[in-house]
Amino acid sequence: MSLTSLSFGAVAINSSGKIIEVHDSGSGTLWFWTGQMTDGQIAWKRHGQYDTGQTPSIALNNDGWFVEVHQSESNPTLWSRVGYIDDNYNPIFNESEEYDDGILPTIRFVNKNGFELREIHQSQNNGQHWDWELTLNPNTSTISWGYHEQTNDPLHDKDRDESNHWIEVYTDSN
Repeated sequence: MSLTSLSFGAVAINSSGKIIEVHDSGSGTLWFWTGQMTDGQIAWKRHGQYDTGQTPSIALNNDGWFVEVHQSESNPTLWSRVGYIDDNYNPIFNESEEYDDGILPTIRFVNKNGFELREIHQSQNNGQHWDWELTLNPNTSTISWGYHEQTNDPLHDKDRDESNHWIEVYTDSN
């Protein structure tokens, strides 16, 4: 399934087919869509602006918790948000928190049944990648930032995700 006409889109899906998509407007604002995939069809439920920035990425676990990361709209600083998709498909975004310097952040849950994640981003000074190991605490809606080092691993594929289903989002020039 595809959603077009986005700038720097990212998408995540969980095993029940719940979807969250994030993208930047190309002018410094960040937007979301939530939806439900059933039998290969997507019913889009909610849409709105949630922050300012660029190049967002998002990860969603099977309990409906997500972690979103993005770059500042004007600086090479990286920001994160923890959130939850409620039963009416409303994403509840917590406040954004700065966590590092860099560009092109990407994030994924290690296991969609758990709360451990891995973030990989690019240095703002060269092509080197850096990663973070982090843990989401759903009781406090916070992230514990753990081990951090340079890595040769590629950035996560943020425009495609899969669980029991797969979804892909891409930018269209139209």
